[in-house]
Amino acid sequence: MYLSSLFVVIVVIAVVIKVVVVAAVVVVVAVVMAVAIILVLVVVVVVVVVVVVVVVVVVVAVVPAVVVVVVVIAATAVVIEVVAQQQQQKQSSSSSNNSFNTRRTVFTHRRYMCGVGAKDVTQLETDAPDQRADIGGISRTSYHTDNYSRRARLTGGRTKCENKQIGKTY
Repeated sequence: MYLSSLFVVIVVIAVVIKVVVVAAVVVVVAVVMAVAIILVLVVVVVVVVVVVVVVVVVVVAVVPAVVVVVVVIAATAVVIEVVAQQQQQKQSSSSSNNSFNTRRTVFTHRRYMCGVGAKDVTQLETDAPDQRADIGGISRTSYHTDNYSRRARLTGGRTKCENKQIGKTY
């Protein structure tokens, strides 16, 4: 009987040790799994935070630079357009001035009929009276005409219509 109770005690102790070992193993596995899950969650949170920080830094650093580049390009395009319009306006105004001057010149330097007006003589910027008189067909302003008339009288130069047919247009 002593042996059988000793056997029962040994069996009970073995069962208790087995249960304790299994429980310990289960607890250790549970703790390890819990730590692993926590570590995975921490890593995931850290990765998400790093990605968010990188995105924010990129947005804060790159978007203003892109906006600045776009604004500079737009401003450059506007300046180029304004300069082109000014150049076009200059060319338009200079060509219109040229056409106005041409028209004014046409009106000022009109052809005339010899013998019709006493002041229809040609004033040229040369000292030779013969050259002044031989170039024809142009009537100058009254100042030039008067000036030429005085010079013609003083130097003996000829007027425009001398040696031409009276009444004929030159």
